[in-house]
This record gives sequence, structure tokens and C-alpha cells, in this order.
Amino acid sequence: MRHFLIILLMTIISCQPESKENKDSNTISKDSNKSQLPQFVQNYLTKELSGWELAPIESWDDTTFKKYQTDSSQINYISADINCDNKPDFAGILKDSIGNFAAFKIFSFDQYYLHDELENFGNQKKLDLGIRYLKPGATFQRYDESLQKFDCGAIEKFFTNRDSKKIFYSDKKGTSFVIQKGE
Repeated sequence: MRHFLIILLMTIISCQPESKENKDSNTISKDSNKSQLPQFVQNYLTKELSGWELAPIESWDDTTFKKYQTDSSQINYISADINCDNKPDFAGILKDSIGNFAAFKIFSFDQYYLHDELENFGNQKKLDLGIRYLKPGATFQRYDESLQKFDCGAIEKFFTNRDSKKIFYSDKKGTSFVIQKGE
């Protein structure tokens, strides 16, 4: 009887589907756009930004997405403390139900979350831009040669094929600013 139970158990185990667990946490599967987001972002998208979702990987050409995904920056979203309150925030390129793209930030304020649309990109076939996080203390040389230091970090929108960028940041008082180069 024990021999039969062992054989039965081995048969059940061998019939289980192979695990699809991803060992590389930076790799994003095409089916997991929503599940990869922090829970507060998933909740916020459902309740406050209904109809918007993280722009799918197919929105960029394969080489662009792979290039930036492997240099430790996500081209489509950022999860970091953007407003210096020691709570997680989010910035991402989202797509609405009719195909428009926009960059949003979802940030904590006391026990709530709020959002700002940073920039609307309209309806495009393929995106040639991305966002990345500039850590607190990072600097940017302004066009008058002065240095801008980001107290709370910043969100940089960049183009993959052009030398043009836009940087969104806030000071410690919560005032928002934008630095633009090119376009």
C-alpha cells in the first residue's frame, strides 16, 4: 500500500505544469503589466484613473524596450519616493482605453494618494520616449551653466532617438517644476 501511495504521489507531482516563475525580477512578461505594479498603484488605477493602465510593452519597438530594461531603469514606470515623505510613489507612462498615452505620477499625501498628469502624448503607434528616476542629490546642468540639485529626486522624460528631455521635480515644500531641453 505504501509503495502504491509513493507511486501515486510521484505521478501527481510529475503531472504538475512546469513553474513559470521568473528568476529575473527585472524581466517583464507581456501578460503581467497590472500584476507587476505595487498594490497602491493597482488600487489607484481602478478607483481614480479608471480606463488607464500601464502602457503595454508592445507600445515600444522591441529593441528600445529591451535596451532600457536591461540598464536597470524601467522605460515605462518608476516606483520610488518622489516627494521626500518616505512613502512609495509611482510615475508611469499609461495608456487609456482609446489609445492615448500620458505620463502620470501617483504620489502620497498624508494617508492618501493623489495624481498629476505630467504630460499627454496623445495617440501614437509606437512610443519613442521613456522615463527614468533621478535620485535625490542628483544634479542637472542647466542651460545657463548653473547646477540644479534635486532634493527629492526627479522624473526624467527622454527620447530614445533624440537629444531632448524634460525633467519633472518638486522642492521640499511640494512646489512642482519642469526643466526642458530641446523638443
